Amino acid sequence: MFKNKWLSYLFIAVCFIAFAGYARAPANFALRDVHILMVFNAYVLNDVIHSFQKKSITRIIMTWPGKAIRGGIAGVVRPVWAFVSLFGIFVVSILALVAGK
Repeated sequence: MFKNKWLSYLFIAVCFIAFAGYARAPANFALRDVHILMVFNAYVLNDVIHSFQKKSITRIIMTWPGKAIRGGIAGVVRPVWAFVSLFGIFVVSILALVAGK
C-alpha cells in the first residue's frame, strides 16, 4: 500500500473511473494485481527485506572482507605475490583488449 492511505484511495478511484470508461483491462489489472502486490509489499516484503539488510548483509560485509585482508597481509611473501598477480592480471587484460580490436 502507499505510505499515505489517501493515495491508495485515489488509486482505487482512478481505477474505478477507468473501469467505467471502458478501459477494463488496465483497470482490472491495476485493481487486482498491482494493488494486491502493493499490499503484499507493504505488509510482508518490507519486514523480510529490512531484516535481511540488517542481519545478513551486515554479517557478510563484516566477515568476508576482514578475512580477505587478514589473509592477504599475513606474512611477508603473500603481499608480494598479491601485487605480482595483480600486475599480471593487468597486463593480461591490456593484451586482451588490444587483441580484441
